[in-house]
Amino acid sequence: HVVTNEETLWKRANLESLVESAVDGYNMCACTYGTSSSFKSSTMFNRSQSILVNISASLFKRIHRDRREVNVSIVAVEICGQRILDMLRPSKSAWGNGNIYVACDERSGYVKIRNATSVRVKNSDEMIETCTNALRRRGMINSAAESSNDKYKDTSVIISVSIQRSDETLVDGKITLVDLADSDTPRIHNDDLSLDNSRSNLRALTKITEALSKNDVSKTLIPYKNDLLTNCLQDCIGGNAKTCFVVCVDSEKSNLNH
Repeated sequence: HVVTNEETLWKRANLESLVESAVDGYNMCACTYGTSSSFKSSTMFNRSQSILVNISASLFKRIHRDRREVNVSIVAVEICGQRILDMLRPSKSAWGNGNIYVACDERSGYVKIRNATSVRVKNSDEMIETCTNALRRRGMINSAAESSNDKYKDTSVIISVSIQRSDETLVDGKITLVDLADSDTPRIHNDDLSLDNSRSNLRALTKITEALSKNDVSKTLIPYKNDLLTNCLQDCIGGNAKTCFVVCVDSEKSNLNH
């Protein structure tokens, strides 16, 4: 679908049904991709009708309607290459002393980012506030960047919303919001290290989608663990996941190749 505003995106991409699925125990993922001038980060997080705002409202509307005991908790991390940073920890301890790692339950396929801060939220306002506080720390992973705006151009952000419902049976669902690194990441560092890192993350994600598009996926090895970003997202792409990729396009002629 081609859409021009967030309200239309919410309806045409049927994102509300994905939230319903997450409460029912599925893994739901929304992912934004595009150039630095395409407003992809605003589409995901910053605007009054952003994906984050709409998902928060829809999630807690469903929870209140069901009147069930549901625990909602948030983990937020920033990734550049094979480096990961906890966005919900204070600055001095955001690296988690190097002990933050990705663990996948081989039986259920459920992915958790171990030793990352998890914050429980009780309503839509708390969810938005927690995510907003985390996003203020975006760019810490590239503290050597020349300007504050440059710091986050080559980093990807993952906000994981875990939904644990306890009624007759224990049901775990998850909503993952991903804002990928800019597809036109500029050379903002002297050694170009973070440029290579961000591109390696995006290349790895491309390989995953190519592998999943093959006719007989059951006989294809999906290389999730070859890269930190795809390792974090392995329960969001494939399996019982429902994923929406939002490609944000800048109409300027200079962005035609992208």
